[in-house]
Amino acid sequence: MIAALVTGALFKAPESRMSKSGKPFVTATIRAKDGDAMTFIRIVAFSETAQTELFRLREGDSLSVQGALKAELYKPEGGEPKLNLSMIADAAWRRHCTHGMSQAAKATATTPIF
Repeated sequence: MIAALVTGALFKAPESRMSKSGKPFVTATIRAKDGDAMTFIRIVAFSETAQTELFRLREGDSLSVQGALKAELYKPEGGEPKLNLSMIADAAWRRHCTHGMSQAAKATATTPIF
């Protein structure tokens, strides 16, 4: 896995789940711009603070997540190979529109919540 910071928009609303061992976690999907294409990253959050921040967001909200990124290649039956990206998120935070803000205001607009 690769330590990464990903910024994009919430594509699929967060969902609460429970592991087989009884540990709660949250899943969500982020849509990130990749040149002219879109890349989708599946997010899994075990951290309570990351879970809380994900649930504060709505579909389409801009956010950043930090954690361990994993890339896997799979081939659908009869199709072309595709890249599957997923991340175990340690931290998540909402990104605010910073157009027209001062540098100091921009710095606080994207402060992570850990």
